[in-house]
Amino acid sequence: MLAGVNELAEAVKITMGPKGRNVIIQTGVKYLKGTKDGVTIAKSIEFSDKAKNLGANLVRQVANATTKVAGDGVNAMDLRKGMNMVVDAVITDLKSKALMIRSLEEIAQVATISANGDHEIGELLARAMEKVGKDEVIFVVDGNKLDNELEVVEVVQYLNYSLETLAILKYMQLEFAMDNNPALFDMEKAQERLSKLSDGVAVLKVGGATEAEVGERKDRVTDALNAC
Repeated sequence: MLAGVNELAEAVKITMGPKGRNVIIQTGVKYLKGTKDGVTIAKSIEFSDKAKNLGANLVRQVANATTKVAGDGVNAMDLRKGMNMVVDAVITDLKSKALMIRSLEEIAQVATISANGDHEIGELLARAMEKVGKDEVIFVVDGNKLDNELEVVEVVQYLNYSLETLAILKYMQLEFAMDNNPALFDMEKAQERLSKLSDGVAVLKVGGATEAEVGERKDRVTDALNAC
């Protein structure tokens, strides 16, 4: 039983922290998934040895029981109010310390960290933002090659892509909002976005040797894009 507890802990602890590593989970005969989520990893572990499996199950049961006990006797509304106060305080503190990233070098650095230290992804996102702008349209899609690719295409050319409808819809929504709700928009900024969108959108094609590799790498690219 103790061996089951220790092996479960070993599998989960390597994912912790900013330098945490991914764990590969086999969810089917052929399908593999990479993840850093400790809860997902713990739930997926099943030992053939009954004693080990009992130890792992005990850890999960204790965790669930602790959650239930910690919540006993606490008024839900008071708990929510307290949590909101803490969240507001944390957000205010973070905003006071935040530094806005502006240069391509800073964008590459932030993207690299968010992509688990992958410098290639960091540089790729920096180049994409250099071409279309930090606040403009960047799509992340599955590629059909081993390496990642960056392509900037005209909206009209996007008719050949599966994301055609989404790209055109964003463009039409901006035009409609400007025509019908001018009071809600800074007209100068909205017009600037429209002109940039007219120039093109960036498409990041994520490559890899297998479907699992593409999926894992695509998740890291998306995380890095959201961080910037």
